[in-house]
Amino acid sequence: MDKKKQIEETLNFVDVMIEHADNGVSGFWTDDFEGCGNPDIYPEFEKGLISHGYYIKKEHYRCPWEKTILFGGKLNSIGCFYHCAIREAKYLSPEMIRNALKRFKKNLISGKYDYENKEYLKPLIAESEIKYIEKQKVAEKRRIESEEKEKEKSLKQFASSWLSKYLKYYKEDKEYIKNVIAKHYKQDTVFYCEDGVIYFSPDDMKKVEGTENMSYDEYLHIQFQNHSKRKSFLSCYLNSPSEFKGCIEKLNDKFICFKRIFVTGMYLDDCSFFDGKEDHVWIPKEGFENYNVGDCVCFEADVYRYIKKGNGKLLEYGLKKPTNIKKIESYRLPSDKELAVQNVDYIICDSCYLNEQCNGMRLNFCMMPPKEIKALKRLLSNAIISNLDDKKER
Repeated sequence: MDKKKQIEETLNFVDVMIEHADNGVSGFWTDDFEGCGNPDIYPEFEKGLISHGYYIKKEHYRCPWEKTILFGGKLNSIGCFYHCAIREAKYLSPEMIRNALKRFKKNLISGKYDYENKEYLKPLIAESEIKYIEKQKVAEKRRIESEEKEKEKSLKQFASSWLSKYLKYYKEDKEYIKNVIAKHYKQDTVFYCEDGVIYFSPDDMKKVEGTENMSYDEYLHIQFQNHSKRKSFLSCYLNSPSEFKGCIEKLNDKFICFKRIFVTGMYLDDCSFFDGKEDHVWIPKEGFENYNVGDCVCFEADVYRYIKKGNGKLLEYGLKKPTNIKKIESYRLPSDKELAVQNVDYIICDSCYLNEQCNGMRLNFCMMPPKEIKALKRLLSNAIISNLDDKKER
């Protein structure tokens, strides 16, 4: 579409926006980034990327809600997608929106918004309207804070049974635990803490073996009191396990025991892989009837949660329903040092000063100079090995 046709189309769209200014502002793209295409103005935007997977774009020359158009500045050559100010424009009143769009039409027709124009543009909206936006943002922030306080207050009342019965057991971090409970009590959330995770969903509790005769409050108390040390199985449960390997150390009529199981899996957020290990793992013998002590096997299995009883209660992770069991050649499992060093890549990536500019695919397509990566790997590996040696000496 040539420039003249694009400007004509844009003017037609702007006329529709002016007519429906009471419904707020609208852009020209599918509503996939906080309210660009407004379905109350253009019904076709109802089928957006997030809800229906449809990509919709209205051909246009310039958008009135470009940051440099709305607030002034030099026009950029890449359009509105990366310089969108529609979040701020949404605070304008209907009358302000109409006036801004009328000024936009006039400037567009006059050529002020041509890509060839290198002049510094005056703001599309008046100084008083800019101040109005700021006031509305402050008012909205206060409203949200007030609503959150009210919600927290009601949740504390909702969680009063747990707080009155169990909070006394926590001498340290009492205020922290009180706030976490008040915020998530009986919510469908998984809370990540320093030592593991807390599952708050009452429906999810029913999936944990051994909770049949347990109250929800006791279930939460158990999770806060003790955290599972099986971090590799935890990672598998929250993500996608790939394979388990180990050598059979013991067996009886119902169970077999692996001295150590080597774990591989995939993180769901970025599809990168992880390794880990768990020591002294008992699993049901079903499927392993033809194997003996000393055999090394690889297999797939479900990671499940159960309440472990003994020296106190603990929400623990285990393996069940093994499939694709295969005998493999005897091999040496990675040592603790080797497994720890494997995590260096993740540490580098997560703490990288470029992580907001890259695709997040760990070190597969890294933007950091290779020499920097190599030096960081050496430094972190040495630090990890030194730390492990110190722990063994203690």
